[in-house]
Amino acid sequence: QQYPPGQVPPQQYPPGQVPPQQYPPGQVPPQQYPPGQYPPDQGAPQQYPPGQGPPPPQQYPPPTAPPPAQAEQQGQVPVVVPVPVMDSAPPAQLPPAQGPPPPAPMGPSANEPVLIQGFSVTDAFKEGNVVQLVARSNGNPMNVKNATVFGNGTFSNADSQFEVSIPSGVAPGTHVVVLRNVSWQACYITIKGNSVTTSKGGTNCYLRVHVLPDNYVYFESTEHSGHYLGIAKSGSACKPKEVKPDSVEAQFFVRVEKQTHPYSETIMTPFGRPSIINSLRDRSVIQLYIKSSGTYLSINGNGVVMYTSNAGDVHTFFILRDRGMGIVSLDSYKHTGFRLRMANFAVQGKGTSDLNADFRVK
Repeated sequence: QQYPPGQVPPQQYPPGQVPPQQYPPGQVPPQQYPPGQYPPDQGAPQQYPPGQGPPPPQQYPPPTAPPPAQAEQQGQVPVVVPVPVMDSAPPAQLPPAQGPPPPAPMGPSANEPVLIQGFSVTDAFKEGNVVQLVARSNGNPMNVKNATVFGNGTFSNADSQFEVSIPSGVAPGTHVVVLRNVSWQACYITIKGNSVTTSKGGTNCYLRVHVLPDNYVYFESTEHSGHYLGIAKSGSACKPKEVKPDSVEAQFFVRVEKQTHPYSETIMTPFGRPSIINSLRDRSVIQLYIKSSGTYLSINGNGVVMYTSNAGDVHTFFILRDRGMGIVSLDSYKHTGFRLRMANFAVQGKGTSDLNADFRVK
């Protein structure tokens, strides 16, 4: 091959050898290192045992919000200021608990106070008291209808209430009583032969009260020993001779509807002192003050339980009903038929005067 003057042929390389890489003017080739050597700014790659790779990247917890300003001390719960409820239907669900947590329960000690002292269920069966007898078999009060004894009464009806009297000539402390129906005043509960019926009086009406350890009672005829008053689950009266004292058919919970005698209990505070409740009598008018919020409990005209700081609000007054055994109910002073109740895990201001409206004082 002929080349023009001044031009030389390209350099020839032996077979298998390639020409070196060409770089633009001003650019130099990178420095070459022998095998096993690395640039000073990199160093040799880290070696790991067989089957083990590099560790995962470090994880950091998500950011947390600072504590509320009210809770400056650890374990202190800020008090939520309650907002008055307007005249509307009560909410479907209860709001979350408000205020500080309750104090820890008192541990047992040699001087631990007894909440109720000197108490006997038979105190409910005093002359002139009016009681209801709630059947353990079905939870309904015993009642009289058309001179027949049943166990399917309602708490608000007079036919499920019985006036207590003590027969003349009966020795004190024998707990013998006579029960006359308030609605059917000529009807006395009577055990005659093998039947429970009513009559206008006589010794067949004499019933001896027996108290069980859980404060339920059962009634035995004084004329027919071993014959007991009983109510079946269906609400019908049982045959007295077939009733056993340890059966649910024979057992009743006593609820005082009218108390003609003062409290026989001494209700103590957690500090071992008599409670102010001891000085109250049946049908006393009281207010319920909520110390944590500085408000008074009330029931408005729609039967909604509320609270207010106005101590003169007539809706904050309640009539205390002494049910006996340290149990009370609280009726609205302003609105007849309204009362505090607990049902379906909610506080209510209206409804039947039944066991849901009874509260044990402690």
